[in-house]
Amino acid sequence: MKKVILNLGTGTLEKGCERIMGEILGGAAAEEASSSHLSSAYSNSAYPIRFTGQLPAAPDLAQTQRWWQQLYAARNQDQALRIHVIDGAGLRYSENDFHQCCDRLVSQFNDWLNTPEFLSIDRRLRTELERADNVQIILETTDAQMRKLPWHLWQLLSDYTHAELTFCALDWRPMLLRSNSSAQARILAVFGNHHGLDLDVDLAVLESLENTHVSVLKSPPLSHLHETLWQPQGWDIFFFAGHSQTEGDTGVINLNTQERLTIAQIKHALSKAIANGLKIAIFNSCDGLGLAQQLSDLQIPYVVVMREPVPDAVAQQFLSYLLTAFAEGLPFHLAMREARQRLSGLENDIPCASWLPIIWQNPTAPAIYWQNLHTPSPLRSAALHGSRSASYSQPQDYSLASPPPASSPPASSPPASHPPASHPPASHPPARPDSKPQKSGWSVFWPPTQRTAKLTAKLAAQLKSVALQSLAVSGIVLGIRAVGLLSALELTFYDQLMRSRPSETIDDRIAVIEISQETTDRYGYPIPDQPLTEIIDRINQAKPVVIGLDLHRARPQPSKTVDKITTDVSQAANAETSYEKFLRQVEETPDLFLVCFRDSEDANYGTPAQLPAEVLATQVGFSDIPVDRFDRRVTSPRSDLTLKGLQARSGTSARRQPLSYNAELAPGPERCQTSYSLSFQLAFGYLGAWGINPMEVTADDQWQLGPVVFKWLPQRIGGYQNLNPHGGQILLNYRTNQPGEKITFEQLMADDFDLARLQDKIVLIGYTSPVSKDYFETPYGPMAGLWIHAHMVSQMTSAVLDGRPLMRGLPQVDAWQWGDWLWIIVWSCGGGYVGWAVKRPSRWLLGLTGGAIALYGLCWIAIVYGLWLPLIPTFLAAVGSSLWLRLR
Repeated sequence: MKKVILNLGTGTLEKGCERIMGEILGGAAAEEASSSHLSSAYSNSAYPIRFTGQLPAAPDLAQTQRWWQQLYAARNQDQALRIHVIDGAGLRYSENDFHQCCDRLVSQFNDWLNTPEFLSIDRRLRTELERADNVQIILETTDAQMRKLPWHLWQLLSDYTHAELTFCALDWRPMLLRSNSSAQARILAVFGNHHGLDLDVDLAVLESLENTHVSVLKSPPLSHLHETLWQPQGWDIFFFAGHSQTEGDTGVINLNTQERLTIAQIKHALSKAIANGLKIAIFNSCDGLGLAQQLSDLQIPYVVVMREPVPDAVAQQFLSYLLTAFAEGLPFHLAMREARQRLSGLENDIPCASWLPIIWQNPTAPAIYWQNLHTPSPLRSAALHGSRSASYSQPQDYSLASPPPASSPPASSPPASHPPASHPPASHPPARPDSKPQKSGWSVFWPPTQRTAKLTAKLAAQLKSVALQSLAVSGIVLGIRAVGLLSALELTFYDQLMRSRPSETIDDRIAVIEISQETTDRYGYPIPDQPLTEIIDRINQAKPVVIGLDLHRARPQPSKTVDKITTDVSQAANAETSYEKFLRQVEETPDLFLVCFRDSEDANYGTPAQLPAEVLATQVGFSDIPVDRFDRRVTSPRSDLTLKGLQARSGTSARRQPLSYNAELAPGPERCQTSYSLSFQLAFGYLGAWGINPMEVTADDQWQLGPVVFKWLPQRIGGYQNLNPHGGQILLNYRTNQPGEKITFEQLMADDFDLARLQDKIVLIGYTSPVSKDYFETPYGPMAGLWIHAHMVSQMTSAVLDGRPLMRGLPQVDAWQWGDWLWIIVWSCGGGYVGWAVKRPSRWLLGLTGGAIALYGLCWIAIVYGLWLPLIPTFLAAVGSSLWLRLR
């Protein structure tokens, strides 16, 4: 057997591996060394083959791996897993998302291994190794994320069918390996806390093995396990099944319903078991990398763990596959390869099942065969004498038995290549020379001199020239548009069209409670906790469906008014009590949603740290509103929709609605880790009350609620030519009237409002006071962020329940706006034809004017029905083509 050791050092995916040290040990050199004494083991032929390489930084791969891990956890959170709690609650899972993430992870991983820095290592291995060699590739790394990559998909392992990749720590020492005196393989099987699991299948697999003594401990106390490990007869295999997880870097197994166990608690007992012949530890349980890392300090030869939460069905099949292949004569590492490959048969129902099991080993461990477990023979590994190369100079010292002779795989000839069949060009019947051209309705558009004439070759050539020149002009306009030079102008006219739509009714599903300047003048800013808790109590009495607080309450907000609290001491006590009451209200009201702000490092914009994790996972939405960075001001006659007398900050135009955000992509701190916007959480909760739940995912990976598909914005749509949404966004189709009933905070505090009007509604509470500086430019002028959130919620609920259209563009494929292109080219050709055919200037100007009016009218009609047509580039292409052809 040959061993390849790849030392990645302290490299990470984020920083890369600046120096990878590789060694190949075994083969002829090792055989020569094994036949000599240790004193001669340093002959030139006994030295390992050593080489170096690098791996570049791969932050995108690191990000994709973390996202895959989240999606995997979310996908399996409702299955029977050999883990108690997994991180997946609150994440809306999409099967298409998961499969695309898997494909992206594999693609990025292979691209990473195919970089020139690492290809030198790949080529060296292919030069030194034979295809039939029995090979262990041992990866030494300190980075936990490196160990979670799908290394088994490395193309080298596919090409070398007798190779398997294992892991080990950077620090290790040679081990003494001895066999037990028993004529049977001794297996200690520990079945821990197995709530929700079927471990009888695991036991049946163990008991079916021949020449085996299985000692079973079911949910034992720690003291009993400790004593059993100390038995002088020793054990060959330690097996655990049940619940386990990794917490930080520490592996934890649930020994029984009362005791949780770490490796440190049985360190001495395991060391004794290893000294008495323990060779293999199998943890057929979840998330075991922490266990493997701790066991590496004890220098156990082989450890098998699952790198992620494992479904019970996968764990059962894996154990059967592994022990069957091992008992039939394969060395342990190749039995592991066969078991993992057989797990791929489950991946139609359980994707990535073959990614889960890995081996952690001591690099000096020999290849272990099943017969070594029940055939006594004193064995030990070679001493290193301070040199890694010496540890492999005496192979017979650490080989339990000679492997069976490898049979060369039959040569297979590549399939014969067949040139593509050639197809003769289709023949067309020649035109009859005596045929007469038919008159067409299109003849009314020909120039007057050509209306009654035949469509001659000259006219056809002229029309072709007009079309080509118009196409060239439209290509120039499309190029200018593609680099974003028309975006500001397109969005300005988009706003104009939005403002000119007919009025709609107020959305009676939503009630918006404003904290106005009058309120902040009385109570101060931010609004104190005491009046806020009073308002929440009153709203809860009305039994609304959902409540959204567009207020940041990461910390207590004591009262700042003298008339409410008389002394500083009583003020502090009251503020603390009011904040605790507020937190209790949040916990006791599952339909009450808080907000956090992603785009800020200020802790005040986070979430209350005192709330339980399940509340933070399900009752928080981010309040960020995506804005367009164009300097402009809008003066709107619709004062009922905007802030009177105020101007929004420059470059804060809000035209898009966020639905979700990938938390792994967030550059800021982790204080705002929700993946869903406030508007989505409120709409989703409200629609759920109407029985529209759960959300579905379409074949093209879009979200669907009821009959409505919310198609996420691509990089290019309409006038946007360089969007980077970092998650799911849609265009915001503002309501042309208020998106809800307007109520003031003062009205509720004074009991000057009928609370029954809030029943079964969506209630939003937030600031409209100028002191909050929470206002943005919109197509209707400056608007408070609170009302923008109301428009977003109204858009989703009205689309699902009323059929109100969502804003969209012409058909396109991803960022390829072929519908826009076709529309612009057709209008460009029409304008070019007018410029070429109409000779009289007055008629030409009349034609252009009529065309511009028709274009604007079509764009207005389209936007009323939710369709954004490209107005500005179409106008420029049509006028440009007409001018060009007229001047020529």
